[in-house]
Amino acid sequence: MSDLEQRLAALEATVAEHVATIAEQVATIARQEATIATLEKRVVELETKLGQDSSNSSLPPSTDRKQNSHRNAKKGKKEEAEEAPRRRSAS
Repeated sequence: MSDLEQRLAALEATVAEHVATIAEQVATIARQEATIATLEKRVVELETKLGQDSSNSSLPPSTDRKQNSHRNAKKGKKEEAEEAPRRRSAS
């Protein structure tokens, strides 16, 4: 086999490897696109659910989130009871 034939064979082998790699990448991209579509749909569902309360769904009012629920959740009942007289005397 001449030098040119060897180089040609090597190039053909490289091209075949690249074609196989590209085919794998195409399949991976297709799976990722499907996953992204599923996740986007789930995000929309969760965002819609997050915006629901008793005024726009069949949820009972007790499931509505309070305005300051994060702040109140950090305080215990004892802290809140101690703070109440301070608020009254400051007024």
